[in-house]
Amino acid sequence: MMIRHKNPREVIDRFRHVKFRMGDHKAFLWCRSLNKAQVHLYSSIDEGLCRALMVRPVRDIREALEGIGKRHSGPPRIAVMPKANSSYIKFRTN
Repeated sequence: MMIRHKNPREVIDRFRHVKFRMGDHKAFLWCRSLNKAQVHLYSSIDEGLCRALMVRPVRDIREALEGIGKRHSGPPRIAVMPKANSSYIKFRTN
C-alpha cells in the first residue's frame, strides 16, 4: 500500500474506498499519523525503504535536530522514541 502511493493522503483515501485487505490497515494508521507529524528515522534501514515508508532518513541525530529547529519560527515539538515500534504516544493540547 505504501509503495503504490506518493503521500499519506493518497493512502488514506485509497483505504477508505476499497474493500478491506489484511495489512493495508497498518498503512492507513501509519499515514494518519504522518498527516499530523513529520517523521525522521534514525536507523540502519535502507534510505529507499525509508522514503517508501514516507519518512525522512536521518544519518546524524544532532544534524537532524538542528535542521528541524531551523525550519520552525518557534520551538518545534519533538518526540524522540527509541522504541517507536512498541510505543504509543498521545499529545495533549494546552
